[in-house]
Amino acid sequence: MAYWQITFRLLPEIYFETVGRMAEDKLPGVLDGGIPGYLNFNLPDDYAADLSKQLPLNVASSDQMEHWGDEKSDEVKICRGDAGQIHAIEARIDARKLNDEVISWLLNLVKRWKCVLVETTHYTVIVE
Repeated sequence: MAYWQITFRLLPEIYFETVGRMAEDKLPGVLDGGIPGYLNFNLPDDYAADLSKQLPLNVASSDQMEHWGDEKSDEVKICRGDAGQIHAIEARIDARKLNDEVISWLLNLVKRWKCVLVETTHYTVIVE
C-alpha cells in the first residue's frame, strides 16, 4: 500500500451483532486474520457485477483473490480460503485524487451488503 492510499476492510454488520460491545477491541485480530470476521456472511449473488459497474475487473495475484480496480489507485479485493470462504474484503481509496463518485458508490455498496467500513491503520469503524 502506498502512503497516498487509505485502506478499509468491509466487515459484516453481523460480526458486530455476534461479538457485541467488545467487537472493536478485537478488530486488530480480525483484520490480521487471527479471528474470523466473516462467519455466517455471504456476498450477494450479483456482487461481481456490482463491483464491475464502478471498477474494472483486474487480474488477481492468486486463484484465491478477486480484484477490481487498480493497485495504484482505487480498488476492491476479495480474498478467500481454500474452501471458498471469505477471509477479507478490502477497499483502497486513492487520497491524491479523491473521486466523489467512487466514494459514494463504495458507501452505498457497504450499506447494500450490510457491512461497515473499518480503516485498517487506526481501526476506525465507519458506520452510518
